[in-house]
Amino acid sequence: SLTDSLLSVSRMRSGKIDLNRQETDVANFVETIIEEVRPRSDGKGLLLFWKPPRESLPKISIDQEKIRTVLMGILDNAIRYTKKGNIVVTISAQPKSVIISVKDTGKGLTKEEVNDVFTSFKRGKAAQALWTEGVGLSLYIAKQFVETHRGKIWAESPGPEQGSTFFIELPPQ
Repeated sequence: SLTDSLLSVSRMRSGKIDLNRQETDVANFVETIIEEVRPRSDGKGLLLFWKPPRESLPKISIDQEKIRTVLMGILDNAIRYTKKGNIVVTISAQPKSVIISVKDTGKGLTKEEVNDVFTSFKRGKAAQALWTEGVGLSLYIAKQFVETHRGKIWAESPGPEQGSTFFIELPPQ
């Protein structure tokens, strides 16, 4: 995993990220990933909620492997850093994009960590204390993959011990 992460970073820095875009029903795509991680959240006694969109979403053109990596990294972190409570995944259509959000009741982030969390080799204090094996690349890679899709990724948190929400905004193409 570390080797793959370092290779991804190397490719990104050299500008050699190729996208293999496919028209994707993003709601079904996200639901499949949620079901894949559900056994881990269930194993920790966490409630993992999937709130599918009420409205029909446009299909979007994405590299499914790369966006899957993004979503798996965010869900993995939500499960890892949430000791009790829940994780809620939603999708909404915006005028020119689709936004996926992952909200947890976990360790939360300070204002400084919210600003730095997508920087390579940066990890929050709670992350360092709870999981010493991480190197701080998954969110950096996630940001690079989302930005390669001309999208945005960001985090919000009211503060430590108050959970966090990660957002992925993807344009239709």
